Amino acid sequence: MASIVLPSIPGSGRELEDYVASMFQAAGYFVEKNIRQRDVTDVLELDAVATSYDGLVPTSVLAEVKGGRWGFPDIFKVAGWMAYLGIGRGGFFVKAGAVGDAGAADRIHRALAPLGVSVVALGDFTDPAARLGEGGFPGRCDPLMLEVFRYAFWVERTLIDQVRAARRRSPELRGPHEVLAYHDLINDHLFFVKDVPERLARLYAAYKGHPKLSAAVAGELDGGSLSLEAPRSSRFSLALADAMYEGRHPALQGSFYVEHRARLSILKAAIDLLCLEAADRLGPADAARAALALLPATFREGLRRLRARPSFRRYALLWQVFLWGFGGFYMADREDEEFGWLSAQTGIPREDIGKGLGAYDDLFPLAGGSWIVPVKDTPIRLTKMMPVVCRGVGAVQRLMRHRAKSYAALGGRVTARTLTFWHNSLVRVLAGEDVAPPPRVRSPVRRASVAAA
Repeated sequence: MASIVLPSIPGSGRELEDYVASMFQAAGYFVEKNIRQRDVTDVLELDAVATSYDGLVPTSVLAEVKGGRWGFPDIFKVAGWMAYLGIGRGGFFVKAGAVGDAGAADRIHRALAPLGVSVVALGDFTDPAARLGEGGFPGRCDPLMLEVFRYAFWVERTLIDQVRAARRRSPELRGPHEVLAYHDLINDHLFFVKDVPERLARLYAAYKGHPKLSAAVAGELDGGSLSLEAPRSSRFSLALADAMYEGRHPALQGSFYVEHRARLSILKAAIDLLCLEAADRLGPADAARAALALLPATFREGLRRLRARPSFRRYALLWQVFLWGFGGFYMADREDEEFGWLSAQTGIPREDIGKGLGAYDDLFPLAGGSWIVPVKDTPIRLTKMMPVVCRGVGAVQRLMRHRAKSYAALGGRVTARTLTFWHNSLVRVLAGEDVAPPPRVRSPVRRASVAAA
């Protein structure tokens, strides 16, 4: 099977935007991408907003990326967006040669520094940490995680594109329409709600308005009608089983992703609220109390538990890294090592990673269970309802870290077969192919098929 290889120098457009977003993600920022505000005369699209939790309160950077021609009007537009959004720092990232030479970008960077905008020439793409440092951002960037998140952001785009394709292919089905509408709500519309308690309340209201969205989409794929009311959990769904165990049904894989995006957005808003509250910068007390009163008591109790933990500020970052970079799983037989990797990426002490991974259970409790569960006959501990292709990104990361030629080096027969299937599902989806069913137990483990650039 052909490998999927990331180019060392990304192309313009989405590839370049993914690269810059991955620079910030690999530097320890929480990253939100491709955010659009459509209720204005001209559609406002933000390439990326990166949020740091290094201080007492979150601080954000607006990142704009240009792969072709650009000039002062583009930079002043970024400064205007920053003022509109209340973001104090901006980065304008360009390919080397876009303004003639890297020195020109450096001169413009010095001239525009009073506006809070750094112009960063990406050069030959060999030292992203240095490029961030030259722009006045923290000069750190884990090169391995940069590569991992380039895959992860590619996957995110592909999952949503597949849902759009499913909508075009089967316009009579409501499921893809509902998945895309929910994604637009959490990714675009509610991002622009500046009041944090209100944003949290509205995100949670949207979450409660889509109970078991994936189960509803699966029910429609099984031949029933779609209802956003919680379906009866006792009813077996062939489509849901095919999606969870075989990676089938692009609309369902996209729905799994969007539901996790929704929970992650709620977690981030909750962390932002707790940070502002701790710094006494929450705003009008009456309005904040009114917004929080709309949240259920179980959620408010979960917030109280999170607040008591010393590393709570970094929990949204932890879950973003865990879901998209680690595939939503860890290896219990290598827990100390893997929690060390998560610690290095998030700044949370290794001994506190386990508590951080309990944040989903605190805020979104499941009846009689946990969000992270064992995969039968393996040491894998997997977050429920993870898209198979996202698990593939996590598998690739392990292969890269261990410099292994196949997953046989990382575990027993069932573990290797499981990781190999997730990995090859990633290859097929990014190559535009259908996901094949997993090999039978007696099949030999296939060679890994994603190569690092």
